[in-house]
Amino acid sequence: MRMEAKTSERAESESDGVKKEQELDLSGMSLDSLPNPSINLGTITKLDLSNNNLQSIPESLTARLLNLVVLDVHSNQLRALPNSIGCLSKLKALNVSGNLMESLPKTIEDCR
Repeated sequence: MRMEAKTSERAESESDGVKKEQELDLSGMSLDSLPNPSINLGTITKLDLSNNNLQSIPESLTARLLNLVVLDVHSNQLRALPNSIGCLSKLKALNVSGNLMESLPKTIEDCR
């Protein structure tokens, strides 16, 4: 089975230059686990993992998403989020609806 991720890049003008924003869409791919990405995760600003069969998100993945602003993991089988979610200091939007979670990690407070 061939898996194709949808990626997009947007350039936004800033007073000091151009800022690239990258989005990675892995939604609706029936993923049970996440593939080892061959891209620089530090440039991803939006990650859509919705509508899969994920039971967990690796700590190592969230720790590498330093510029992530939007994380959508709705409609999976997640029971918990990794503690490293607190490392996502730029995170503004998190959608965890439709999962099996009963609580969020305390480190989520660090994402303000």
